[in-house]
Amino acid sequence: MKRAILISLLALLLAPAARASVEEARARITPWSGDWWSMRRGRMCNGYRDDDMSPFRKHDRVTGAHANDWERRHHYDSDYPKWYGHCHAWAAAAISEVEPTHTIRYRDVTFHVGDVKAMLTEGHYGDKATVFGERNTGDGSDFQDIYPDKLWKVMQDYIGEQKLPLLMDLDPAVPVWTYPVYGYRIEYNRSDDGRDLYDGEMTLFVTNTTVPPDYVGCLRLIKHYTFQVRMRNGAIVEGSGRWTGRSRQDHPDYAWYPASRGQENEELVFSVAQRLADQASDSGHDESRVFSERLAAMADWNRQQGAHDLVPDRRSHSSAPGTLFVQNPALPDTGVTRRHFARSAVRSRSHTAITAHPESTIGWAAAARARLARGAPT
Repeated sequence: MKRAILISLLALLLAPAARASVEEARARITPWSGDWWSMRRGRMCNGYRDDDMSPFRKHDRVTGAHANDWERRHHYDSDYPKWYGHCHAWAAAAISEVEPTHTIRYRDVTFHVGDVKAMLTEGHYGDKATVFGERNTGDGSDFQDIYPDKLWKVMQDYIGEQKLPLLMDLDPAVPVWTYPVYGYRIEYNRSDDGRDLYDGEMTLFVTNTTVPPDYVGCLRLIKHYTFQVRMRNGAIVEGSGRWTGRSRQDHPDYAWYPASRGQENEELVFSVAQRLADQASDSGHDESRVFSERLAAMADWNRQQGAHDLVPDRRSHSSAPGTLFVQNPALPDTGVTRRHFARSAVRSRSHTAITAHPESTIGWAAAARARLARGAPT
């Protein structure tokens, strides 16, 4: 009897582990890397080369517009929070515009790769978005959203079926850091915690933005997350997903997809930016043009089908009756410092009130600094 038990235990120990199921997909286009154009540095209007004009001064030289002045007034302030910038606009441009790859001359002005990428980026600053998940604003937001089951299904729809990249805020905290995600790989295996539970590892293939403005190509970033989800008959059970391990504190905040192009800089002549990109791109950029057509077709498909909801409802998981295109949640509140310092000026003039109630002024200043740090309205 003991011998039979020992043989059974040995067989269990030597038996090969259950092979994990794998699902992977990749978009048709690999997005290009580019600078995220920090608003504290203002290199779109101040320049990124010591011996050259800024990208928008060049733009204005060939168009007669005043995009550089607009950019300086609205998208540049050395007192902005450190994370304020154009990462969401760069990410949208990187999946929908042809990449400039070399320097060109246009109307006697030299345009480098970074100059053209700056214009393309600004041209997508105000893109409307189809949003999956809800941005963490710090005011009672669900830190665990977007949940892994929802993200998995969205990636299946866009990257798997449509072969289109998704944009994601990869920081679950209040600051927004948007990146294009062009591929994923998910390995999942039956969990020891329950019959229908599966442990999974999600790998995202991401285009990075930590590059100089003139960088050409895709600097790849790979992100790994762990999660648990319930599956029945091979299908994901909606509402069953949860992040596990370190991923509870480090996971994507929300995903989105450009629904329509929008720009804030009203002086930008975007057709010129696209013309420059065409001239500065490699001859093999036809695929990117085809992709842009697919992007427009996908937006039209979304409008007709109403296939996705704006935010996941953890109670019912029901889709909204139509796809909702909203102001991009990634947009920083650029009025935060102007309101902060305007109120500071008012407070400084209210010397009598401050003297009478110094403790209230100290409390207001501390609260203002906290709101300023997280980019919230003051």
